[in-house]
Amino acid sequence: MLKSKLVSAKDPDAQSVLQKLHQELTSFYNGNIMNEYYEEAQAVNEVWSEGIPQWLLRQQIHKGMRLLDLGCGSGHAFENLRNIGPVYTGVDWSEQIIKRNREIHEEEATFLVGSIYDTQLPSNNYDMVFSLYVLEHLVWPHIFLSEMVRLAKPGGLIFVVCPNYRPYGRMPSLWYGIPSSLKQKLRTEHFFDAMRHAALRSIYYPFMIKTRYPLNEYPFLINLSPSCLNGHWHVDTDAVYFVDRREVASELCWLGTKDITSELLRGSMPELVVNKSLCLIVARKS
Repeated sequence: MLKSKLVSAKDPDAQSVLQKLHQELTSFYNGNIMNEYYEEAQAVNEVWSEGIPQWLLRQQIHKGMRLLDLGCGSGHAFENLRNIGPVYTGVDWSEQIIKRNREIHEEEATFLVGSIYDTQLPSNNYDMVFSLYVLEHLVWPHIFLSEMVRLAKPGGLIFVVCPNYRPYGRMPSLWYGIPSSLKQKLRTEHFFDAMRHAALRSIYYPFMIKTRYPLNEYPFLINLSPSCLNGHWHVDTDAVYFVDRREVASELCWLGTKDITSELLRGSMPELVVNKSLCLIVARKS
């Protein structure tokens, strides 16, 4: 029996529990853990390694381009793109991190506190709207994608990067026994729980999610009980959306965009192959 309760973000009957989850996550992102959370994020992203997503993002940006970074976090995207000279705006719902970003960057960039589901920013206003490892943390990812498309100019780009969880049936925020990562369990010699963790991650959850929650019946599958809310946090234990790249691309297409990811990769560096565990999408708004 699944110990992590899963629902579709589009299910009308699930909206009250999704709203409760959203409120819990909002409290989490404005809580004491945020110092540790953003310090770790900044340490990883302070200087981008030139992986495919970062490389591809840079290729699309030029001086004076109006960029909107939704879920900007520590502002690492601006720090890594500032030498190109874009006009950058970052939005995040953490008052604490936005205050920090404003103090560091002053007049160089614009940082706003607000809902990334409904930014209140003008429509058709940005050359590129992007999110880096944000989508998997959202209770209503389809609403967020709609907001991204609304904000982009006609002909503008929507750029999304996040883990591709659902095809593999695993996500760090699921219940895997004692709250800890598999590596930490092995390191601390909790071998029985490590074995259970490995079995749940590699066999049980993938099978159950595939059989009980088919994609066509449960679009935008959400984990209602991420382990970060149980007093335990490491990277992505606050992820709630079982991202499926096919689903994200299809939704963006329905919203009036065209997936041009393969075209961009082929046209620039044909030898690049995107890891299948990564959801990387560049779409152009019609």
